[in-house]
Formats: sequence, structure tokens, C-alpha cells
Amino acid sequence: MEVIWVKEITMNETTQKIETRQPAKKKQRHWRHNHGGVVGALFLIFIGLVFLGNTTGAIPWGVWDYLWRLWPLILIFVGLDMLFGHTRTAAIISAIVAIVLFVFVGWWALVSVNAPLVSRWNIATPSWIARVNDTLDTRGDAQTTTQTIYAADYPDVTQRELGIDVGAGTFTLNDALQADPLVLRSSYYTNFGEPKLTVSQTDKTLVMEFSQRSSRAFFGFNNQSPQYDFSLGQSDQPTNITVDIGAGKGDISLTGAPVGTFEASVGAGELVTAITEAVAPAKTMKIDVGAGKATVILPRSVGYRLSYDVGVGSLKVDSKEITRSKQKDSTLISENFGSAKTVVELDVSVGVGEFNLEFK
Repeated sequence: MEVIWVKEITMNETTQKIETRQPAKKKQRHWRHNHGGVVGALFLIFIGLVFLGNTTGAIPWGVWDYLWRLWPLILIFVGLDMLFGHTRTAAIISAIVAIVLFVFVGWWALVSVNAPLVSRWNIATPSWIARVNDTLDTRGDAQTTTQTIYAADYPDVTQRELGIDVGAGTFTLNDALQADPLVLRSSYYTNFGEPKLTVSQTDKTLVMEFSQRSSRAFFGFNNQSPQYDFSLGQSDQPTNITVDIGAGKGDISLTGAPVGTFEASVGAGELVTAITEAVAPAKTMKIDVGAGKATVILPRSVGYRLSYDVGVGSLKVDSKEITRSKQKDSTLISENFGSAKTVVELDVSVGVGEFNLEFK
């Protein structure tokens, strides 16, 4: 009887040990399954902090001109995860490496583009950063060109269409007392930002399309980007304007060239559009903002009807925040909409960026 009793205790002890270890194994398997999201979470936090700096004005939107070129870092992080394996120690090492790289890249970008945040803190740019940027810079030599579309080549045109597609860089669009429909002055580099201007005529419509040729350069963090200045000839002919901005910046100011339609898409860049009462678009202005910022400036005498759809971004009218949360199919009408001589219709969609309607 004693022998049997001892065996029963031994079996119970063994059973208890197995039951005690099983939860630990399940916990280990659970950790191995989920720790791979640590680097991804840190990446999202980094992107979110950059966007926060953009919307608060501490970091210029132009920083995206350079950050998007570092996408190979994602491959590095995936490789580190495969190299270190799927353990708690590996996750900690991957997280530390990711934090160090993100901090270094963010600091390098802020200093190189001379962000207001850096200027406010009086942070001096180390000389070695300039040397490294110069070494990585493969843009080639600086170039300056002037292209003119002559009115004499298109004598029977009754309206114009202008499309501007800028992925990286800065552009301005103004109108001037000139006979020719368009004059374009470009400052770019041999391997980066070369302008491409195509012209055609459909029936009596002059179609002008601008884009940038594919970049063949890597230029590190260098705050010198291409510049394009468009001069639109003032005419009675209405101009349909389409703007597509990636991570660049655009400034539009029109006073004498009437606008037919206006459509703009802003990715992670910034666009400011100022128009006078004389050139207000005859049709609805359509503006789509992703993660960037768009501003429309109108005369106070102009009435407006603003239809908007906002995701998690923000929308302001005359510096007053209208919404900072999800709001779809909403409309805001000015008090003088029914009595104003000129009215403007706006259809705005905002993702995580910002839209401002201002007056002067």
C-alpha cells in the first residue's frame, strides 16, 4: 500500500509540473506571434510625429521631398527581424535599432531643411552633414530654362486648359499682361526636376500640360529643390486649371485671368490659392487634401458655399476651426451668399491633412 501511495504522489507531482509549464509555452508562442509589430508601431509613431509637426508649422511640408526616398529602411527593418529571429530579446534589439535610426533620420532631416523648430532652438548644422549631403548629391548641374507658348501659333483658341503636376519642388502661378498664353521659367538639375511641358489643341481649346521627368538622382537631405514659375497671360479666355501636388509646394495668385474650373489634389505637400473677385471660378472649385495642407484666399465681398467631407483632419474658415473629426456631406454657407455679386462654390475633401478658407 505504501508503494502505491508513493507512485500516486509522484504522478500527481509530474502532472502538476506539466500543467504549470503549459501556460508558459502558450505565452511564449503568443509573444512570438505578435512581437513583429513593434517596429511597425514605431514607424507609425514616427510618421505621425512628422505629420503633427507639419500641421503645427514646426516642420515644413517640404521635408517629405526627402523622407519618402528612405523607403529602403523598411527593407532593413524586415531583414533585422529575420536576422535576429522571433524572440523577446530579438524584439527588444529590433526596437532599439529602429528608435535609433528614426531619431537619427528625423534629426538629420530637420537640420538639413532648416525647419522652424530647429531655427527656434538655434541648433547649428554640423559641417559633416553638409559634406555627406554633397557626397550623396547626384542631381547634377543646376539648370535654368525659359519656355514660351506663343499666341501666334494658336490664333483660333477660345479657351485654355492648364495642368500642373509637381511631385517634388516648388511652383508659383501668376497672371501677367502678356500676349502669350504661358511663360514658364524653370530652375532644376540635370538629373532631378527636368520640366516637361506639352502643348496641344483640341477643337478651340489650348491644352498645356506640365510634369517632371523621372528623377535619376539621390540627393540626401538637401533643401535646394526645383523651382517652377508659371506666368499665365491675362485674357478674356477662361482657363481650366488642374493641380496635382505630391510632396511639393505651390503658390497660386490670379488677378486678371478668369478661371473656368479649378481642381486640386494635394498629397503631402502644401498649396495656397488666392483669387480676386474678377477671376472667380465659374464652376465649383474641387479640392482634395490627403495628408497635406491647402488654403484658399477669397475677397471678403465674395459669397461662398462650402461643401466638405473631413476624415481625421481639420477644416478652418476665417481662422475658426469648423471641424476636427469625421464629418461627411456637410455644407457651410456665408451670410452674404444670396446678396453677393460674386459667389464661389467649393467642394472640399480632407483626409488627415488641413484645409483653410481665408479672406482678405
